[in-house]
Amino acid sequence: MQDAVRYLAGRFEAGCGGVAPSRSTRCKLLTLALGLMLLLPVAGASGESAEGTPGVVFEKGDRVVFVGNTFAERLQLFNYLETMLTARLAGKGVTFRNMGWSADAVDVRPRPLNFGPMTAHLEYWKADVIVACFGMPESLRGEAGLARFEERLDAYVQDRTSTAFNGESPARLVLVSPIAHEDLGGRLPDPADHNAKLKRYTAVMREVAKERGVPFVDLYSPTKRWYEEHPGKSLTFNGIHLTRYGDWVVARMMTEALGSEAGEPAG
Repeated sequence: MQDAVRYLAGRFEAGCGGVAPSRSTRCKLLTLALGLMLLLPVAGASGESAEGTPGVVFEKGDRVVFVGNTFAERLQLFNYLETMLTARLAGKGVTFRNMGWSADAVDVRPRPLNFGPMTAHLEYWKADVIVACFGMPESLRGEAGLARFEERLDAYVQDRTSTAFNGESPARLVLVSPIAHEDLGGRLPDPADHNAKLKRYTAVMREVAKERGVPFVDLYSPTKRWYEEHPGKSLTFNGIHLTRYGDWVVARMMTEALGSEAGEPAG
């Protein structure tokens, strides 16, 4: 990374008559370097690839809508995932819309007055593919909430995959599990108990996805391994919400799963 920044800074300085770039310019160069790294192949080392079921196929002109909890909402802060998928799907004209909302759960999605039902928004954006990120808020209910979560998630999957929000064909749904809870030490809580719950809720999501034949992306397992294999390289700022670096790492994991069929030339 540092070599990339130094190289870009040197090229910039050479093009500006030998004048060294300012601090703000160096920050822009760093951002550019990070952007260039998006084009690198997704890491295949242990703990860096997402685990999921195959069958994620993006078609030409697809309108992809992200829905779900804070994880989904924060994907738009840095936009690494959309950028990586766009690079993988070059020429297919796939577009993205983020409708994530903090603390959304599969059975609870409060909105301001007159916001309208989610189905109306999915119809407005003519969603072809729905990437649904659930499980983190629900996991706080513990074992007592598992049965309700499974029931509501199953109903959600059936509803979304039987509705033609684009007016032509039923939506294609992808379920995405929550990430593991990172142990940051200090005064933050020990994540052991929460991770046990997250593991159970992730397993339920996997089973529902298998039963209903929809793709599933497990982010719990690879992020849990990441924490264990990369001590000192935090992905979150509070244990469950990603930093910029964490968003980049997890976006690479998701791209490998969501882009499993995306490497083919556009038709």
